[in-house]
Order: sequence, then structure tokens, then C-alpha cells
Amino acid sequence: MDFSPRLGLPYLLPNQAQKHVTMNEALRRLDITVQASALSAALVSPPADPEEGDCYLIADGTPAGDWAGQAVGDLAAWQDGAWLFITPQPGWTCLVRDTDAFLYFGIGGWTPAAPAAQPEMLGINAAPDTTNRLTVKADAELLSHDDVTPGSGDARKVINKATAGDTASVVFQTGFSGRAEIGLAGDDDMHVKVSTDGTSWREALVVESASGFAGFGTGAPSAPITIDTRAFETLGAGSAGLLVIGASGAERAEFRSIGALPNAAFQGFGARGTPDAPVATQDNDRLFAILGSGHDGSGLIVPLAAQIDMRADGDWTTANHGAFLTFTTTAAGTTVAARQERMRILSDGRVGIATPAPTCTLHVDGPVRCGGYTVVGLPDAAAAGAGAMIFVSDETGGPVPAFSDGADWRRVTDRSVVS
Repeated sequence: MDFSPRLGLPYLLPNQAQKHVTMNEALRRLDITVQASALSAALVSPPADPEEGDCYLIADGTPAGDWAGQAVGDLAAWQDGAWLFITPQPGWTCLVRDTDAFLYFGIGGWTPAAPAAQPEMLGINAAPDTTNRLTVKADAELLSHDDVTPGSGDARKVINKATAGDTASVVFQTGFSGRAEIGLAGDDDMHVKVSTDGTSWREALVVESASGFAGFGTGAPSAPITIDTRAFETLGAGSAGLLVIGASGAERAEFRSIGALPNAAFQGFGARGTPDAPVATQDNDRLFAILGSGHDGSGLIVPLAAQIDMRADGDWTTANHGAFLTFTTTAAGTTVAARQERMRILSDGRVGIATPAPTCTLHVDGPVRCGGYTVVGLPDAAAAGAGAMIFVSDETGGPVPAFSDGADWRRVTDRSVVS
């Protein structure tokens, strides 16, 4: 064997003439490979005026000039007016001085052996690239507060973008296909988006930066919480845009107000047209409704068994905002197919019970029962007020209806005072 197996250094042979030449060649190679240092690893052709001892790692590409025909990654050293090329072996290390990168040579060629003070790319268990300059493959990553220096105890992670029209977000993927995105996507509002295929995206939530309003199904919320069900095409007629579920009695909506105005309230508006271009409400259109139903053992019942409707009385104009109320129930022993209107309050205040067309202040289409009292248990007639009606069950001569004249109870039959 004429050369050493690892560094390729020439051996001195027995009876060899000019042994100093061989020895000097070995020293020249040692001068390059031991404590290896390259000026750069970014050139594919030699510099114009190299100095004695200059060394380079040939960069990716097609070597040219005096380096033509050499392999990418070879060491090229300028010695005694010529280039000396050395093929690195696995395990060699080299400091690249213009980037302060410390490299080692392995199966994949030259690889950073330790990160530079400001590396351009960093991969942990994965190869980074020019798009993903920081790449990590791990089952978990921990970002914790600083308890070493010792730090403040806070733990804030910042994602900064250049302008409002840019994006600063976190994307969640399945098989490298996007499924959810959270962040500032194209503006300075907070967006939450989801996707089933990584191509078509649905915006589920937007929190407006200027107002703090949250919009579900809309990017322009008009109240602290705005739900636009048009964005959820699977919702059908009668479906809920807001659902509260529970089993403890706490599944309810609660409104509180402090002071005389404004008061806590349910508000409903009904109009024709579209939400973006409403037009005038028409006669009998629903303004708002309160509905209730239950479960019959086979399913939740729709239509709902009981409801209070608020409806328009006449076509609405700037001169007519008429409204009336209807009350609908379902009788015991029947289904919702038999539900009926039981009471109506017209826009002028007339109340109809069992009739939709009351002709006076109170119109009852059926028997009416007054409260029954004995003579000794009569309520105070003056407190009841003139015109109040009762039924006296044990009056002399038999049971009889009575009315208050403001002072006494009098029989309706002969106006005599009940005694």
C-alpha cells in the first residue's frame, strides 16, 4: 500500500529516492485536512487571485475553470502556484469562515455540525428549505417561560407580519393538507378558518379588531356577537342558529340591565327582501315568535306545540307600524297537527279568546266563569272597583252573579245589595 487508508497520505517506501518529496506531499495534505478551514463554500469556480494556503469547499453546481471536473464538496487548496484537490472522507470537519458555519462530511455531503450564531436555516430531525427555514419533526414541542435567567414568568409568542394586507397565522394540517387556520389572514382582524380538503376554506369566526365584535359566518359583525346563518347551508327552515344544551336547568339565556334604560329585552325584526337589502314588511308577516316543543319518545317535535306570534297588522309603511299577537297551543291527547290559535290581541287592544276577530275590548267565544265566593267571604267591593264581577254561591234566593258599584256588591238580577 502506497497511501494511508484514511487521509491518503503517501508513504515513504524502502530505498526510495528523494524521500523529502514524498514527505512534503504528505505534509501539504495534512496542512489542508487537519484543523480544516475553508474561506467559503459558495464558489463553483476559483477566485481570480488566490493566496498561498487559501482553501475552499466547491459549492453545489457545475465546477468551472481550474476546478472543472472536480466533485462538489471537494477541498480546493492553492499551494505552490497550483490547486490541490482533496476528496473528503466521512467524519471530516471543516470551518467555513465567511459564514462561521462548522460542517461535517457524511452520507449527504457537508452538513452543519453545529448551528452558526445566526444560521440561515435550521432543521431538527428534518431538512429545512428556503420556504421552511426552521423545520422540526417531533411528537411534541415545548415553549416555556424563562425560569433560568430568571425571566419574568410571562410566555408570549409573537408572529409578526409586514403590513395589514399580509398574513400572520398558524395552519393545522392533516397529511400536509390544510384543515384549520387561525390568525390575521389578509387584514388585522382575527380569523378562524376550516377546510375539508385544503383547497376550499370556510370562515367560521371573525373577531373585528376595530370593535371587538365577533362574527360567526360573517366577516362584518354588527353586534358584539353576530351569527349569519346564510354561511351555513346545512341549516334548514326551523333550525337553530344558536343552540344551548344542558340537563341542570342552567341551559337558558339570561339578560341583565342596570338602570332605567336600556332594559333587558328580547328583540326581533321581520322584513322581506334579503338581509343585505330588506324591504317593507307585509300584512300578517311574522315580526317575531317564541316557540316551545318537546320529545314524544321518537323524536323532538316540529312544528312546535306552543307558540306566541307577533305579526304585522297591514302592510308596513312610514305611516303604519301596526302589530298584533296570537297565542297557539296543542290540546292534550292530540298532536301538533291539531294545534290551534287560542287567543289574539289586536293592534287596537281588543282581545279575542277562542276568536280571531274580537268585536269589543274582550271577546270570548264560549262560557266565561267569574270567581266564586260565599257571602261571608266576599272581597272588598271598593277595592275591587266599580264594574268588577263575581259569583256568590250562597246568596239568599240562590246562587247569583254580582257586580261592584264601587261600594257594595249588588245582585245583577235586581240590583239589591248582597246580604
